[in-house]
Amino acid sequence: MAEKKTCPIDGAEMRSVFRATLLGRHEVQYFCCYACSFLQTEEPYWLEEAYNAAIADCDTGIMERNLHNAVRISAVLKLLKCEREPIVDMAGGYGILTRLLRDVGFDCRWSDKYCGNILSKGFQAAPEQKAAVLCALEVLEHVEDPLGFLRDAIAQYGARAIVFSTEDFKTVPDSDWWYYSRDSGQHISFYSVSSLEALAKQLGWFYTSLPRHLHLFTASPVAGLRGAVLKSYLLYPYALWALLRMRHHSRTHTDRELLAKEKDGVG
Repeated sequence: MAEKKTCPIDGAEMRSVFRATLLGRHEVQYFCCYACSFLQTEEPYWLEEAYNAAIADCDTGIMERNLHNAVRISAVLKLLKCEREPIVDMAGGYGILTRLLRDVGFDCRWSDKYCGNILSKGFQAAPEQKAAVLCALEVLEHVEDPLGFLRDAIAQYGARAIVFSTEDFKTVPDSDWWYYSRDSGQHISFYSVSSLEALAKQLGWFYTSLPRHLHLFTASPVAGLRGAVLKSYLLYPYALWALLRMRHHSRTHTDRELLAKEKDGVG
């Protein structure tokens, strides 16, 4: 096995820091970047096996996570003044977040190459779809080339902001950290605060750390009172206020009518 690799974020050398067993049988090396402390497995040859199901059976937090994130993202979108602009939830899975955001009035669409959408059928992002904001919740830890992935997404959708979630760290976590997700084998990339800053810099964008492992990349800096609220736990009371403000704009019933017309071949 190789003892070194190159960091996909900044091109610096990575060193082997430990080995662990994934999916109960694959002995895998983990590497850390000397420059930005980005952590990543060796080349993930086991992914076809890991993605036998797109959503891991052991992901018992999927509903709680989406409910919680929908509230926070509602606040972020209002603070960015994007509540009336298109949004795309990348790797949207079953469509949970898309449905929740549409239910409070946001024009959210989903995209996912690998998972069948259940809850937001009819609201898939079209090939020519443009979006002001991209959501990537619990996505980047699955990506082998995060810089290329984000560059492609920005170019495709013309976005000016990306809000995403991933567990971050300041020092390399112990080899028994739960977020390595060894039972599923799907998590291959892990982000230090420094690596997220480096990733934003490589994009030519700005990084804002939000409470509880939510993160924001923006094409322009978010300063002043809006920036202060985003970075602090004031985001939570603001989120509740934002949802109250949006309650009259729900798309729940208009979406039902639209889908019913399409089913009947009307319009």
